[in-house]
Amino acid sequence: MKKIKFPILVKTIIMILTFAFAITEVAMTFFTVTSSRSNKNQYKVTATDISTLVAETIDVDLYKSIKNDILSIYNDNFDKVVNSESEDVDRIIEYLKLFKSVYQSDNYNKLLKYLGSLFDSIQNNIDCIYLVFLDTVNKNFIYAVDSSITPYNPTGTEETYDLGYPGTVDILYEENYFLIDDPTRGFPAYITSTSAYGWLVTAGAPIYDGDEVVGYAMVDISLSEMKKQQANNITMLFLYLTASSLSICFVGMLVVYFILIRPLKILTDASIAYDSRTPEEMHEIFKKISINTKDEIQELAESMKQMESDINNKIKELIATNKELTDAQKEVHEITELANKDALTGVRNKGAYDAMMEPIKEKLAKGEEVEFGIVMVDLNNLKQINDQFGHTVGDISLIKLSTIVCGVFTHSPVFRVGGDEFVVLLQNRDYKRIKKLVNEFNVKIEELNEDDELDQLERVSAAIGYALYNPKLDKTVDDVFKRADDAMYKRKHLMKEHSKEAK
Repeated sequence: MKKIKFPILVKTIIMILTFAFAITEVAMTFFTVTSSRSNKNQYKVTATDISTLVAETIDVDLYKSIKNDILSIYNDNFDKVVNSESEDVDRIIEYLKLFKSVYQSDNYNKLLKYLGSLFDSIQNNIDCIYLVFLDTVNKNFIYAVDSSITPYNPTGTEETYDLGYPGTVDILYEENYFLIDDPTRGFPAYITSTSAYGWLVTAGAPIYDGDEVVGYAMVDISLSEMKKQQANNITMLFLYLTASSLSICFVGMLVVYFILIRPLKILTDASIAYDSRTPEEMHEIFKKISINTKDEIQELAESMKQMESDINNKIKELIATNKELTDAQKEVHEITELANKDALTGVRNKGAYDAMMEPIKEKLAKGEEVEFGIVMVDLNNLKQINDQFGHTVGDISLIKLSTIVCGVFTHSPVFRVGGDEFVVLLQNRDYKRIKKLVNEFNVKIEELNEDDELDQLERVSAAIGYALYNPKLDKTVDDVFKRADDAMYKRKHLMKEHSKEAK
């Protein structure tokens, strides 16, 4: 199947159109974000100013009287229903009916009427004005008066129990917990968007009685009109920017076609020929290009030739450097392996043990949970073997013991930390099977010593002990090490007793 190819001109058109529309999108996004932020900030300032006005102009004595009436009922009722946490509408209504006497009081309706007059006079897309106070113990706030509630009318229909009815309880959001310690700060203006109440900006100013904060004047302002106007502005901006972009693209394409397309095609073909899949190879693609346009394109071609030359030089340097690094890494690895290996047995040495235990010590020092254990294995009678048969026989015994230890503890690192002492660091699988592994080791040692076909020198005797880290017993790795060492010596003592009894 023949591949579809696009001329450079078509690609350039697509590039310019993409660039133009990208600029359009960025401009629209920038306008949307900045205008939205500006409008939101303005509405926040407005909400803060209005809430401050309400807090400063209400009759504080009248408000306190209503607050005290609500509190007397609220404090006597143990089953407080938080409006935002309960979905039982009937339960909420029954709870709010407890405050019916407050709703029907003259003081409540006087303050409600005043809030209503403020609402009518200010407007400014105000959704609601309401007065609340805090229950700092339960981290709630209680509605005292809400301008959205219908005033009491003895001859009218029965009132509706809705959010804002006196005594309504709602949760204090965590970001406003600072009011518990510093009530004078009030509710900083914030924006919410819910399906029930729409897009609102809310602010609350403290209501003072002398120096004491007795409540908060809250204001909700609807942002719906702002959102609608902003959408209209964005639509007009989009149309304008689209028309401008298309015009710029048309003019730009004329310039690109007559001035840039042909020389750029040469560079494009060279770029395609430059095989990036083999970066370790040297190329001379751009070196063969001849462009004499006497402008920036010619400068670009020359710079690409220089770039190609520099890359080739760097490739040569990198190949040489890479070889040196590979050789050095190999040498360092070999040295490290030798430094951490016990020359006699081939297991890890004391230095390797100390290095591997360091991260565990750091975790214990930080109080982190660590699951590990230590096994101590000690070759019995090494001094007598060396004195009686020579150090060569003693070395053979050590090698044989290390082979047994490594064969039993196949999933754990083994270290020779002393002349006749081996340590196993227990983790993961071996940690969970430690009792079975210790028993397996003891069985192997016993079978080795009971094998009559073996020469006395081929029989290896060793004691084993272990300890698992217990935060109640151990504060450091050394504590675990000491308990493992003690357990090993108990085993060694027990083996001596059994040996005496056998004789």
